[in-house]
Amino acid sequence: MAGFRGMEEERVVAEERVNFVGAGKVVGGGERDGAREGHALTLVATKTVEATAEENARVAEVIELQRMAEGTGLDLAPEQWVALAEVTRRTQAVRGAVEVERAIGTEIAAGRWRMDVPGYADVGAAMRARFFWEIGEVLGAGVAVEVIDRLGPAFEGYFAGFGVSLQTLEIAAGAGEWVVTRAVAYAKEASGGEQVTVRRETYFAESDDPWVAVLREKMEKG
Repeated sequence: MAGFRGMEEERVVAEERVNFVGAGKVVGGGERDGAREGHALTLVATKTVEATAEENARVAEVIELQRMAEGTGLDLAPEQWVALAEVTRRTQAVRGAVEVERAIGTEIAAGRWRMDVPGYADVGAAMRARFFWEIGEVLGAGVAVEVIDRLGPAFEGYFAGFGVSLQTLEIAAGAGEWVVTRAVAYAKEASGGEQVTVRRETYFAESDDPWVAVLREKMEKG
């Protein structure tokens, strides 16, 4: 499904290129306007790469959600998985912006940073409420109830408890992708009282990641 959509996006971009070049390719004396055509080719390449990156991110999010749903009995139609993925991606973007704003950063070596993120329970509660509301908007109330019931605990881990946890990130700059290692410490009820659990994850961040953007700005300012 995703592959066919990607092909359609490339075809549309190709048609835009033909229209763009055709609109002004002949100038005085019938010569081809090489600069204009060259610009059109660059425009096509840029649009195609962006469309493919967006589609890949969407597919990756769907795969992650389906992994989270393993063993829960949740069964959604393909378009419902895509709609849910769009909601989780938007929520992760909001979460990233909130955490970047609150983080306390320390450069621990050249090109390496430690970012400590304090809890933000009040904002996190509003974020969670908005997230659940959006699921209902895109999937309908009945399906949303099932999704939240079956994936609720997984969502709490996926969004680091929506602000109730303490987080530490170690970020290493790279020529292309940056490496982000996140440690999330949160308390959960266990036999005999509360137990602190630490969850770690490592991922490759690209230029649009909020952590990369803020640290790249720091590097440029020196």
